[in-house]
Amino acid sequence: MNELLAKAPQRGAAKTRRIPIHVDGAAALGQYLQPRPGNLAVERCVAPAQFDAPAGQAQAMGFSHAACGPLVRSSCHADRQAHAAGI
Repeated sequence: MNELLAKAPQRGAAKTRRIPIHVDGAAALGQYLQPRPGNLAVERCVAPAQFDAPAGQAQAMGFSHAACGPLVRSSCHADRQAHAAGI
C-alpha cells in the first residue's frame, strides 16, 4: 500500500477502500525502509507531507486512528490507538 500511495495517490486511495476495517479500527501507513542489504532497495523517499492526505482518507473511511508518516510502523502509537478504540 505504501508504494501505491507514493506513486499514485488516487490508485492508493482506491486500494485502501478495499481493506477491511478490523476490530480496533486503527490504520498505520509508513515508508518502506530497507532493513539490510539483500532486501528490496528503497526507490525513493516519500516526503512527510505526502502522508497527510492518506491519514485524512483513513479517518474519513471510519478508522478511529490513523498513524501515517515516513517512519510509522504498525506498532507506532499502539497505546493511543488502543485507547481511542476503547481497548
